[in-house]
Amino acid sequence: MIVNEIISKDSKIKFLKIYELILKWLRLFVKKNAKHQLILFEEIEFFFNNLDIDLGQIDLICEIYKNNFELIKNVKDRHLKKFVTCIKNFGCQRKFLSFFEVIQVCRNEYILDNQAKIIDYLYLFPLQESQETLCHVLCCVRRENEGLVFSFERSPIMFTNEERMIKSQFPNNLYGDEPVDFHIKLLNLFIISQNGTEGFNLNNPRIKKIFSFKFLLEILVRTDELFLNKRQMNAKQKLKKAFSSVVESHEGHSKKKNEQFIKEVTKLKPKVLEFYSKIYFRTPEKNYEKFNTIIEFLQNFIRNEKERLMDFEQTFFTIPEFIDYYFGKVLPFFNKYIKFIMKDELLSNEEGDREDNELLYFIAEILEKNLGNLKNTLNADQEENLKVFFSNYFEITEEVNNKIHQCFLQKEDAKFEFNESKIQPEDFQFESESFISWKQFLDLVLHADSLENVIELKKSWF
Repeated sequence: MIVNEIISKDSKIKFLKIYELILKWLRLFVKKNAKHQLILFEEIEFFFNNLDIDLGQIDLICEIYKNNFELIKNVKDRHLKKFVTCIKNFGCQRKFLSFFEVIQVCRNEYILDNQAKIIDYLYLFPLQESQETLCHVLCCVRRENEGLVFSFERSPIMFTNEERMIKSQFPNNLYGDEPVDFHIKLLNLFIISQNGTEGFNLNNPRIKKIFSFKFLLEILVRTDELFLNKRQMNAKQKLKKAFSSVVESHEGHSKKKNEQFIKEVTKLKPKVLEFYSKIYFRTPEKNYEKFNTIIEFLQNFIRNEKERLMDFEQTFFTIPEFIDYYFGKVLPFFNKYIKFIMKDELLSNEEGDREDNELLYFIAEILEKNLGNLKNTLNADQEENLKVFFSNYFEITEEVNNKIHQCFLQKEDAKFEFNESKIQPEDFQFESESFISWKQFLDLVLHADSLENVIELKKSWF
């Protein structure tokens, strides 16, 4: 139907919209319902068709598997291969990684076999094929003697047949690369794959071999524009111009490229920080040579975060994104740095005051001074991160502990607030439909010439 030249593009768009609504309907049908998930799983192969146009098929596939132990434990290799093939053929789209995320955990229990498959299908199998294939699948390039580094280049889209050319005309096509979003999703997959004791023992050493260790540190210390609004960014640019030399015209392209890289770093940094903390800071570093390589990067990162906190000292407690970043990612990094590096025997022979310790103490003072402003802003994990950080510099008296606890967002205080308009359709799921009714409906959907008629027929069954 999509490639039929007789049918107008507008008609095709309407047809796809109907299909999109039906897939959304089916997603609600299986949501949080193991019985319905098994019903729709019988037709799972159908939903793996035409994944290069995003009508909700991947979201539906993920919802069919989500928290269903029977399905997740028996995930098919051909389905994993299908998504890797999509990356190869269509581009590095984060959507193609969603399925890998869903199958790793079921109701807070990590599935070790599937955690292993993440590394197998996204790293080992492509590597066995060729270095070029591996770089293509992970949207990376190889840095000599280091490992893989992220590529931010968008590969040209090659349409190998007429069908793809036609599909590319629709706005919801999944052709081409979206490097930064893909990298963020990829890092999150690897973090999940080494969660749990068994997952860590199996995958943590393997993950450490994939990316360039130095490249990740470079991202952490790069200039970014986190939490700056448009007015602040414009002021920052004016300040740069005032103190910079005249830029020759032939340097314009390089300058524009650097500005784009800053934007990419801004999006990447929070996830890279989480990745570094959870992958490399899980155990003490006892390699002296490696330690000497990283210490300057890490101390520069601490210095930058101290300056960031000073810049936002009057307002940071009003910015939810800043709270999530600083108390959810930066403080855990600081805590592990103090535990595994500052208190490690590698630094025990240093004399005098340490700059990194002074920087961290300065940060602790700013946060302690703002405890009153942080009231009811932190979740449980963020509160614990703050308490651990303070314990390195202050005595946690009952008074200090109470002040910290006041920062905890008491969600139970707000549980009686009810606004019906805030309820979204996505929050609902079908629970009372009969097996036969939905089997009939699904059969009609899969084989019908007119989906509108199917919908009307389904309505008559209620």
